[in-house]
Amino acid sequence: MILTGGSIRSYFNDVLERKRIKMQNVEDHKCTVARKYLERNLEAERKLQAMVSLKGADGSTIVEWDKLELKHFQKLTGPLLIAFIQVRHQEDLVGQPLLELPSTKGTVEKIVQENIPENSALKYYFKWAFDRKDHVVKADTEPGDANQVTIVPVTIPNIRRYHEYISIII
Repeated sequence: MILTGGSIRSYFNDVLERKRIKMQNVEDHKCTVARKYLERNLEAERKLQAMVSLKGADGSTIVEWDKLELKHFQKLTGPLLIAFIQVRHQEDLVGQPLLELPSTKGTVEKIVQENIPENSALKYYFKWAFDRKDHVVKADTEPGDANQVTIVPVTIPNIRRYHEYISIII
Protein backbone atom coordinates (compact mmCIF):
# COMPACT_ATOMS: atom_id res chain seq x y z
CA MET A 1 0.00 0.00 0.00
CA ILE A 2 1.44 3.33 -1.04
CA LEU A 3 0.61 6.25 1.18
CA THR A 4 0.53 9.68 -0.33
CA GLY A 5 0.18 13.00 1.41
CA GLY A 6 -3.37 13.28 0.08
CA SER A 7 -4.47 9.88 1.37
CA ILE A 8 -2.95 10.51 4.80
CA ARG A 9 -4.55 13.95 4.95
CA SER A 10 -7.90 12.50 3.89
CA TYR A 11 -7.69 9.75 6.53
CA PHE A 12 -6.91 12.18 9.36
CA ASN A 13 -9.59 14.60 8.24
CA ASP A 14 -12.15 11.76 8.20
CA VAL A 15 -11.14 10.75 11.74
CA LEU A 16 -11.42 14.36 12.91
CA GLU A 17 -14.84 14.75 11.28
CA ARG A 18 -16.14 11.63 13.07
CA LYS A 19 -14.77 13.00 16.35
CA ARG A 20 -16.39 16.40 15.69
CA ILE A 21 -19.75 14.76 14.97
CA LYS A 22 -19.53 12.71 18.16
CA MET A 23 -18.67 15.81 20.22
CA GLN A 24 -21.52 17.74 18.55
CA ASN A 25 -23.97 14.97 19.43
CA VAL A 26 -22.89 15.21 23.09
CA GLU A 27 -23.48 19.00 23.06
CA ASP A 28 -26.88 18.55 21.40
CA HIS A 29 -27.86 15.93 23.98
CA LYS A 30 -26.95 18.27 26.87
CA CYS A 31 -29.21 20.99 25.45
CA THR A 32 -32.04 18.50 24.91
CA VAL A 33 -31.77 17.30 28.52
CA ALA A 34 -31.79 20.90 29.80
CA ARG A 35 -34.94 21.68 27.79
CA LYS A 36 -36.65 18.54 29.13
CA TYR A 37 -35.86 19.57 32.72
CA LEU A 38 -37.29 23.04 32.12
CA GLU A 39 -40.45 21.63 30.50
CA ARG A 40 -40.95 19.07 33.26
CA ASN A 41 -40.45 21.74 35.91
CA LEU A 42 -43.19 23.86 34.33
CA GLU A 43 -45.49 20.84 34.27
CA ALA A 44 -44.72 20.10 37.95
CA GLU A 45 -45.39 23.72 38.91
CA ARG A 46 -48.72 23.70 37.02
CA LYS A 47 -49.82 20.51 38.77
CA LEU A 48 -48.78 21.81 42.19
CA GLN A 49 -50.53 25.14 41.57
CA ALA A 50 -53.69 23.31 40.56
CA MET A 51 -53.62 21.46 43.90
CA VAL A 52 -53.54 24.66 45.99
CA SER A 53 -55.42 27.17 43.82
CA LEU A 54 -58.71 28.74 44.79
CA LYS A 55 -61.29 30.62 42.75
CA GLY A 56 -61.72 34.22 43.80
CA ALA A 57 -65.07 36.00 44.04
CA ASP A 58 -64.35 37.76 40.76
CA GLY A 59 -63.53 34.48 39.01
CA SER A 60 -59.76 34.87 39.18
CA THR A 61 -57.50 32.07 40.32
CA ILE A 62 -55.52 32.56 43.53
CA VAL A 63 -52.56 30.25 44.06
CA GLU A 64 -51.57 29.74 47.69
CA TRP A 65 -48.08 28.27 47.23
CA ASP A 66 -47.38 28.34 50.98
CA LYS A 67 -50.19 25.81 51.52
CA LEU A 68 -48.31 23.08 49.68
CA GLU A 69 -47.78 20.02 51.83
CA LEU A 70 -45.66 16.93 51.51
CA LYS A 71 -48.68 14.93 50.34
CA HIS A 72 -49.02 17.19 47.28
CA PHE A 73 -45.50 16.35 46.13
CA GLN A 74 -46.20 12.64 46.47
CA LYS A 75 -48.74 12.94 43.64
CA LEU A 76 -46.04 14.02 41.15
CA THR A 77 -44.07 11.50 39.12
CA GLY A 78 -40.36 10.92 39.67
CA PRO A 79 -39.13 12.77 36.53
CA LEU A 80 -41.22 15.84 37.44
CA LEU A 81 -39.82 15.91 40.96
CA ILE A 82 -36.25 15.52 39.72
CA ALA A 83 -36.72 18.39 37.26
CA PHE A 84 -38.29 20.51 40.02
CA ILE A 85 -35.13 20.00 42.11
CA GLN A 86 -32.56 20.39 39.31
CA VAL A 87 -33.80 23.76 38.05
CA ARG A 88 -33.80 25.15 41.59
CA HIS A 89 -30.32 23.86 42.31
CA GLN A 90 -28.27 24.74 39.22
CA GLU A 91 -27.89 27.85 37.10
CA ASP A 92 -26.35 26.11 34.11
CA LEU A 93 -28.04 22.85 33.15
CA VAL A 94 -25.89 22.49 30.03
CA GLY A 95 -22.34 23.26 31.17
CA GLN A 96 -22.33 21.87 34.70
CA PRO A 97 -22.76 18.24 35.71
CA LEU A 98 -26.26 17.60 37.02
CA LEU A 99 -26.94 17.14 40.70
CA GLU A 100 -26.84 13.50 41.79
CA LEU A 101 -30.10 12.68 43.47
CA PRO A 102 -31.16 9.69 45.55
CA SER A 103 -32.68 6.88 43.55
CA THR A 104 -35.68 6.45 45.86
CA LYS A 105 -38.78 8.66 45.60
CA GLY A 106 -40.08 7.79 49.07
CA THR A 107 -43.51 8.26 50.63
CA VAL A 108 -45.02 10.49 53.29
CA GLU A 109 -45.23 7.50 55.65
CA LYS A 110 -41.53 6.68 55.31
CA ILE A 111 -40.50 10.28 55.87
CA VAL A 112 -42.71 10.65 58.94
CA GLN A 113 -41.67 7.24 60.24
CA GLU A 114 -37.95 7.99 59.88
CA ASN A 115 -38.45 11.53 61.23
CA ILE A 116 -36.25 13.18 58.58
CA PRO A 117 -35.45 16.79 59.54
CA GLU A 118 -35.87 19.58 56.99
CA ASN A 119 -32.90 20.33 54.67
CA SER A 120 -30.92 17.33 55.89
CA ALA A 121 -29.00 14.86 53.75
CA LEU A 122 -31.95 13.17 52.13
CA LYS A 123 -32.40 9.69 50.86
CA TYR A 124 -35.79 10.45 49.29
CA TYR A 125 -35.90 12.99 46.46
CA PHE A 126 -39.57 13.68 46.99
CA LYS A 127 -38.77 15.23 50.40
CA TRP A 128 -35.94 17.16 48.78
CA ALA A 129 -38.40 18.65 46.27
CA PHE A 130 -40.70 19.66 49.12
CA ASP A 131 -37.82 21.39 50.93
CA ARG A 132 -37.02 23.36 47.75
CA LYS A 133 -40.57 24.52 47.05
CA ASP A 134 -39.83 28.09 48.16
CA HIS A 135 -36.57 28.36 46.20
CA VAL A 136 -36.60 30.28 42.95
CA VAL A 137 -35.68 28.69 39.63
CA LYS A 138 -31.95 29.28 39.17
CA ALA A 139 -31.56 27.57 35.81
CA ASP A 140 -31.36 29.68 32.70
CA THR A 141 -34.86 29.56 31.24
CA GLU A 142 -33.53 29.24 27.68
CA PRO A 143 -30.53 26.93 27.34
CA GLY A 144 -30.08 28.11 23.75
CA ASP A 145 -28.66 26.11 20.93
CA ALA A 146 -25.82 23.66 21.38
CA ASN A 147 -22.33 25.03 20.94
CA GLN A 148 -20.95 24.34 17.49
CA VAL A 149 -17.94 22.07 17.75
CA THR A 150 -15.11 22.76 15.35
CA ILE A 151 -11.81 20.97 14.98
CA VAL A 152 -8.94 22.36 12.93
CA PRO A 153 -8.05 19.95 10.12
CA VAL A 154 -4.65 18.28 10.13
CA THR A 155 -2.00 19.95 8.01
CA ILE A 156 0.47 17.53 6.48
CA PRO A 157 3.35 19.21 4.71
CA ASN A 158 3.81 18.64 1.01
CA ILE A 159 7.20 16.93 0.61
CA ARG A 160 7.91 18.45 -2.84
CA ARG A 161 7.33 21.96 -1.55
CA TYR A 162 9.48 21.20 1.48
CA HIS A 163 12.39 20.12 -0.82
CA GLU A 164 11.87 23.25 -2.94
CA TYR A 165 11.96 25.42 0.17
CA ILE A 166 15.14 23.76 1.46
CA SER A 167 16.89 24.10 -1.93
CA ILE A 168 16.09 27.82 -1.99
CA ILE A 169 17.58 28.33 1.47
CA ILE A 170 20.75 26.38 0.68
